[in-house]
Amino acid sequence: FKFGPHKLYRLQDLLWNRMKNAFSTYCETLRDRLVVEPNFVQPRTQDPNSRPDFDVNSFLVSKSEKYSPGTVLALRAPAAVGKTTLCRIIVKKILHDIDASRCIPVFIESSHWSKIRLESVNDLWEVVRNSLLSIAPDINVGKSMFEAALRAGLIVFVFDGLDELCGHRNAVLSAEDVVDELANLAQGSNARILVSTRTAYWDAEIEKSRPNVLKLDLVPFNKQQALKYFEQRFSNDISKNKRSRALYEKITAAANAPATNGARSQFANLPACVI
Repeated sequence: FKFGPHKLYRLQDLLWNRMKNAFSTYCETLRDRLVVEPNFVQPRTQDPNSRPDFDVNSFLVSKSEKYSPGTVLALRAPAAVGKTTLCRIIVKKILHDIDASRCIPVFIESSHWSKIRLESVNDLWEVVRNSLLSIAPDINVGKSMFEAALRAGLIVFVFDGLDELCGHRNAVLSAEDVVDELANLAQGSNARILVSTRTAYWDAEIEKSRPNVLKLDLVPFNKQQALKYFEQRFSNDISKNKRSRALYEKITAAANAPATNGARSQFANLPACVI
């Protein structure tokens, strides 16, 4: 039994409309709730020609030349470099026009699962379901429907904070098992899954190499990014711009003193410090 091209397109439209209706309240509420940094400064990778926001967004909406569907992309960075901010901005961008991308971003971050008893959670779906219900209490989406839509490319999954969930003192889920589950789910399908984590945690906990699990590493802010943030934040106040730059110079001078090294010397360029 075969579908002609017109019937196939019609079937795809019917499936998309069904998913859009099922997630309509979720998408509207998530779009309204997501708070993003208004003076976002593009993060960096080791490749000076790379734009992480463009690369990740292109991957999720299936227009990437670097990452193919069926992939789990691990967004890795040291603490406080801006992984959550980047995830939120990309999710919000997709939410603003889901008909253009024809995919629904399901987004999980720590605030969605912080109140559940992690010692009793032994299935990632429990975390996903709790996150969906925390945004849209009346949503009627089960595990089978979620996984089928994810594999079909109608849903993209953005899981911010693998290290926060699996590294929690009460967590039963292991990072290795979660990555295994996601990699198996994505394998040979149109699924696009983004997972963020601290680099050191991933290196310590993820031992197996999987062909469809790739890594995108962010590096700390540099001076140029910090100054760009001040320029954007105080674009209408030259005095505050100058004062913030002067304070930043004092902090970096102290952090880079001969007696300091390691994390302390990098502190001044963390977005949390710059902001």
